[in-house]
Amino acid sequence: MSSPLVTLTPELVCHIIKELPIKDGRIFLESCKEIYNNGIYAFDEKCFRAIPVRLTEEGLDQAKQILKDHSIHFLQEIFIRFRTGLGILGPERLYIENALISVLTQGLRASTQPLTISICDYPERFNDPVVVV
Repeated sequence: MSSPLVTLTPELVCHIIKELPIKDGRIFLESCKEIYNNGIYAFDEKCFRAIPVRLTEEGLDQAKQILKDHSIHFLQEIFIRFRTGLGILGPERLYIENALISVLTQGLRASTQPLTISICDYPERFNDPVVVV
C-alpha cells in the first residue's frame, strides 16, 4: 500500500526549495511523485523531512501554515534562517519570538523522528548551518 500524497502549490514548493540548503532541497524534490495540469505538485508524505523557517513575520507564518496543514510525522530538521541585519525591536520582536516558539513546539509535538534544529545566521553560509540539538 502506497503512502498518501501531499499536494502543494507551486508558490510553496518554490519557497521551500529556495530556503532549504541544497542537499535538503534535492531530497524534497525527489519526493515529488506527480505534477498535475493545474500546476499543483503531489509529494510523498515524507517530503517534510526538513522545513525552512525564516525569521520574518512572513517566513514564520508560512512555517506555521505548513505545520498546521500537512503531516509532519517524518520531520527530522528545522532550519532557522536569520535575515541579514536582524535587529528586531518593539511589537515585531514579540510576534517573532512567540511565532518561533509556536513553530518549534508544533514541530516537536508532531514529529515521530529525532528532531534537529539548525540555525544559520549568514545567508551566504547557509549550506553550513550551526546545529543545535
